[in-house]
Amino acid sequence: MMQEDIKRASGSTPNQRPVRRVTQDVIKAAPLVSTKAKVDLEDTPQKEFNKPKKRRIFNRWSILFVVILIIISGAVSYYLLVYKKQNSALPYPLSKQTQGLLGFDIYYPDQNLLPDGYQINMNSFSYSDQTVIYSVSYGNGQKILFSIQSKPTDAQIAQFYAKNMPLRTTYTTPNGTATVGAINGRSVISLPTKTNAWILATAPGNINQDSFKQTVSAIKLSR
Repeated sequence: MMQEDIKRASGSTPNQRPVRRVTQDVIKAAPLVSTKAKVDLEDTPQKEFNKPKKRRIFNRWSILFVVILIIISGAVSYYLLVYKKQNSALPYPLSKQTQGLLGFDIYYPDQNLLPDGYQINMNSFSYSDQTVIYSVSYGNGQKILFSIQSKPTDAQIAQFYAKNMPLRTTYTTPNGTATVGAINGRSVISLPTKTNAWILATAPGNINQDSFKQTVSAIKLSR
């Protein structure tokens, strides 16, 4: 009986661990739990930091891919809408019989490339004495007259310039180097083409020179 009272007083039974000892065991185990939690907390920010970084890298590559795709699409569109259009041949303006008689190619301006207010007169083409003549209208009934003939030698063209166009300048066109000058008060542009034709364009002396040059630059080969 006395033994049981002592056990009650101590607050433990033979099968029960003392409260004080259990508390000490929990305190000893606590650092292990805290250390593990600390490791998890240290690892978590690094993991969370890496995820957005990977997404940012992915987004940069996506943007770069889209930019490259836009550039390629723009280049293809330019080729199809501008370059190909500018370099396509125009319809032949004369009969096939006349084409067989000529010893040179026929060039004339593409209407889509002419300055505003300038109009190619398709019904003005004529052929005589190995020369093709046609006109482009502009302004108040004014005209640019074009003549095409077989291209002379470089020496003959140089002699023509020296005799008729002592004051002259040059500029580059898609079909060759054009020479600008004046003959008898009229503006003149001479264009020996890259093939076998020589083009002379004459216009009133007061024509806008930039528009005149643009008109000659708009010339394309016909087939």
